[in-house]
Amino acid sequence: MEDESSMSLNAQPHAAFPAEGLRGSDSPAGGHARGQHQKSPKAKVLKQLYDVEDTLSEKGERGELLKKIAGGRSKQHHPADDDVAEWMRQVRKRAEERAEKRWRKKFEVWQQTEGRSAGRRPKAYSDVPSSSPDQGGEEQEETLGEQELRQKLEASEQRCEQMREASERIGRELQMEQERSDALERQLRQAFGER
Repeated sequence: MEDESSMSLNAQPHAAFPAEGLRGSDSPAGGHARGQHQKSPKAKVLKQLYDVEDTLSEKGERGELLKKIAGGRSKQHHPADDDVAEWMRQVRKRAEERAEKRWRKKFEVWQQTEGRSAGRRPKAYSDVPSSSPDQGGEEQEETLGEQELRQKLEASEQRCEQMREASERIGRELQMEQERSDALERQLRQAFGER
């Protein structure tokens, strides 16, 4: 008579192995009769690889199989784990400190090449007024001096005058074009109105 474990394996082939591993040619369904169970090549290979027994208990059979496959790793805490964790924290901390030093050095070099210092704007933007009142507005007036401010004021007044003249010129040109358009329209009405 067949032992109970092989019957449970035949009764539920999906629990341990795929159905294709248990197929045979003796029955119309492709499987062996209950009394004629033979190990499939797949079952033999799995047994050799993972040392899986044919008898898997009904209760927790997957858990047992996973334990055997995983190698029975223990979940016990080892004292060396604490030492390794502490060492890794120290290594990470030193690496972060080195990275911070490298970044700070690169930043300082960049500031020097751009002509910046802490809290100041780049040289290229020194003539542009600050957008916030507390950021450089008063400092800029003190550093530029009275004469430079007057020169900037005169330059901006000249630019405004040039823009006014250009606007008036464009206005006159538009008016002349409008007069030409009106004259052409009158001529077309007279020409087509006479016919």
